[in-house]
Parts: sequence; structure tokens; C-alpha cells
Amino acid sequence: MSLQQKFAVLFCLLGLTIVVSLGTAMWSFRLLQREVSEPLASIPVLLGDLEAVRRGMELAESGDADALTEAREALARIEQSPWSRFFGGAQAVRILDDTLDRGRDPAVGDHERSEAFDTGRRIVARMQQSVYGSAELALAHSADIRAQLLLVLGLALLSALLLCALGALLIRRWVLKPVGELRTATARIAAGDFSHRTPVAGSDELAQLSAEVNQMAGMVSAMQEERIQRERLAAIGEVVRRLAHNLRNPLSGIRSLAELSRDELDEASELRENQDRIVGTVDRFERWLTELLEATSPLAIVPGEHEVGGWLEGLIAAHTPAAESRDVRITVDTGAAPTRARFDRRHLEQAVVAILTNAIEASPRGGIVAVGAKEGEDGRFWELQIADEGTGVSEELTGKIFAAHFTTKAEGTGIGLAVAQQVVRGHGGALSVRIGDGQVSGADSEVKGGRGATFVIRLPVEARGDETPESDPDV
Repeated sequence: MSLQQKFAVLFCLLGLTIVVSLGTAMWSFRLLQREVSEPLASIPVLLGDLEAVRRGMELAESGDADALTEAREALARIEQSPWSRFFGGAQAVRILDDTLDRGRDPAVGDHERSEAFDTGRRIVARMQQSVYGSAELALAHSADIRAQLLLVLGLALLSALLLCALGALLIRRWVLKPVGELRTATARIAAGDFSHRTPVAGSDELAQLSAEVNQMAGMVSAMQEERIQRERLAAIGEVVRRLAHNLRNPLSGIRSLAELSRDELDEASELRENQDRIVGTVDRFERWLTELLEATSPLAIVPGEHEVGGWLEGLIAAHTPAAESRDVRITVDTGAAPTRARFDRRHLEQAVVAILTNAIEASPRGGIVAVGAKEGEDGRFWELQIADEGTGVSEELTGKIFAAHFTTKAEGTGIGLAVAQQVVRGHGGALSVRIGDGQVSGADSEVKGGRGATFVIRLPVEARGDETPESDPDV
């Protein structure tokens, strides 16, 4: 329910409260007027008319014939009054009317006229007594009605208060509480706590705003982490460039001296082989410096179309001697791998080598490192899995091992996995680690690796990059 609909409900409750209160008050006043005020107001009028009838009969008995006219007018008013039935009834009015007619009839004797007037006066007296008794009953009834009206008004007031309290509660729940949580979230985010999240309840506009604030905090946190990562890599790059510049000059001098010394020696001299080793070592060191510079430079992924199985098997074959020197065996399964895929072979090889080297170093003697590749179910992605039989990665370190400079090795630099993740993300993929898995899926069977950790590289078959060159022939 949207915020507008919620406020519509509140306004309906408020309108209902006002209508009920006003309706109850109007009904109470009308009931009091009908049952109490009007009857009590009619009593003096009725008493005055009855007295006029009695006085008219007395005057008529004394010989004043015009007095009967005034008495008949008073009796007509009594008969027309809607309250006359409560104070004697229509029968008494008819008897008085007959009495007045006999009083005006010349054929009626004085004795009969006097008896008729006596009967009329007795009827008027009884009607007066009935009026006084009805007045007492009306007063008693008015007290009961007032008590009932007070009860009704109290219930109406209580209902209005309950509806107001419900409205206040709904306003607090729908508006004040979410706004307060948003203010708290913005204050904590402004203070730098980007991990804070606002509870999202419902689907109204404030809930959507809370979700957007949470998304904004996540984006700011990710941008901040990315900025810190770039600054770290930039600092490392600057250090590496200075180091490479300071090392290359003496290395170039060592290589030149080694070549000159080698050229001065005979072909059969044993020292010539030593000079060749010096030149080869210097060249390897130069290549290491070049790769280090590339690793700390901005990454530019240039994908090409390559055969996955041949590339991966060649890569594993190049590192098999290093594994055998540690008494570790590498198994590879590419039966379920896609035939060809687009990726930057040089950079992806760098990422795989970083993970493979860690797996070899983590495996115990006699252990197995299992490498496998398989195509995704939808054909849009493919996976590279590398599993070892090492001690694995603890839960608290799974979120840190891909950060630059983080390492658990005494002589580690903390760059390998960070660069590997950068390369995989540059391809539009994802790098993750599973703990205690050690199983790599192959084509028709499962190549069981270690009980330690399994690194999974998930890549799109059509990898993205900074540019797309023509297909490179596989080597």
C-alpha cells in the first residue's frame, strides 16, 4: 500500500470520527428536546388553558355568558396540543366540550347547568392533577435520559479518542518511524559508516526510499573500496617502476660483462657454460621485472579466440616440473570444456598461474592439484576450477585473500590473487573460492582434488575487452 493510500485511510478515520461525534451529539440534543424539553415546556401552557376553562365555567354559572367563549377557545387549544393525550386524553376533552355546550343551551335548567359545571370542574381538577403527576414523571424521566445521554456521549468520546490514538499510532508506524530510521541512516552514512543499512518494511514510497538509501550506501562503499584499491596499486606501481629502473642498469652491465667474458673463452671451456647461465639468469630477471611492471600497470584486456583445451593443457605442462619438484601431481580434465572461447591468453595465463602456484605450494607432499574446465549449462559461460589438498582457507579470510597486499605467507607479496581477480573481472567474469570442497567436475567423471580449497574462475564465452583483435593462432 502506497503512502498516499495510507494517508487516505487516516483521513477516512478522521472523517469517521468527526461524523460519529457530531451525529451522536445531534441525536442526543434532539432526544433530550423531544423527551424532556418539549413536554416540560407544554405543561405551563396546558395548566393555563385548564385554568381558563375552569374560570370560564365559574363565570358562566354566575351569569357571564361570554366567559364560555373564552373557555371553549382554551379547550380547543388543549385539544390541538399533541401532548393532551398524556394529560387526560381525548375523552376528557369531549366531556368538557359537552359541558360547555350544555352551559350555553337555554333549554337546560339552572340546576342541571350547575351539575354539569360541577362535573366539568371535577374533570379539570383531575386533569390538573394528571398534569402535575406527568410533570414529576417527566422530571424523573429527564434524569434517566440525561444519564443515558452522558453514557452515549462518553462512549462516542471514547471511540473518537481510540480512533485518534489509532491514527497517531499509524502515523508513527507509517511515517515517523521510517523517517527517523532514514535520518539515522543518513547521519551514520555521513559519518562514514557505509555498512549501515536501513530496515525496509512494506512497499510504500518511504520503503522504496530506504531501499535506495541502502543501495546508495553500498555503491559508495564499493566505490570507496575500489578507490583505495586503485590508490594501493598506484603506489605499488610507482615503487615497482623505481625498483625496475634502479635494477635494470646494473643488470644490463652484468649481462654485458658476461657476454664479453663468454666471447673471450674457448668453446670447450667450462667457464663458458657458467657465463651462459649468468646471461640466462639476467634475462629471466628482466622478464620478471617486465611482468611485475605489467601487473602493476592499468589492465588492458585484449581478447582473442583460442582453443581452451590446448591452451590449458600447455599451461599445466609448463608447470608440471615445478610441481614434481615438490612431490605434487597435477591432474587436468578438459573434456567438458568449450572448444573455443574468447579471452586474453596472456593475462588469463597470469591469473591461472598465480592460483596454480598457490595450490602447488599449499599441497602436501604426495598431494594432488586438480584442474578442470567445463562449459556452463546455458553455453554463455565456462569455468576453470583449481583444487588442492592443502589446509584450506578459513572463513574469516575468504573475503580478504583477494585484497592487494594481503598474504598469509612469510615471503608473500599479496599481489598474485589480487591481480588474478582484476584479470577475471576485466574479462567480465568472477573469481571465487570454496572451502573444504576439493572436487573439480570433468567431462564424464569427477576429478577429486584436495580437501582444502577450490578456486573457481567463471568467464563468459564471449569475453569483453578494451578492443577485439582478429583471432590469434594458438601456440
